[in-house]
Amino acid sequence: MSDRELLEQILHKVNKVDNIEQSLKSVHQKLDGITKQVAKNSEQIMLIKEQTATNSELKTPLDAVITKVDEIETDLKVVKKAITS
Repeated sequence: MSDRELLEQILHKVNKVDNIEQSLKSVHQKLDGITKQVAKNSEQIMLIKEQTATNSELKTPLDAVITKVDEIETDLKVVKKAITS
């Protein structure tokens, strides 16, 4: 094997290593982006959990108000009938 052929093989292998390094750098960048997105998603999930808890706490009083409004509507209908009769 000539010196030139040996140098070409070495250069070819160096180029492969460079390509691998570039690919790894790209993978690391993508992983960093994914990690940031996962952190952002986790924050949003926590916010949704908090909102769900608040909504659950408000549901019971709201149900009671709805029941009262239904009762008042019924009472008003009775009063209207009494007035118009």
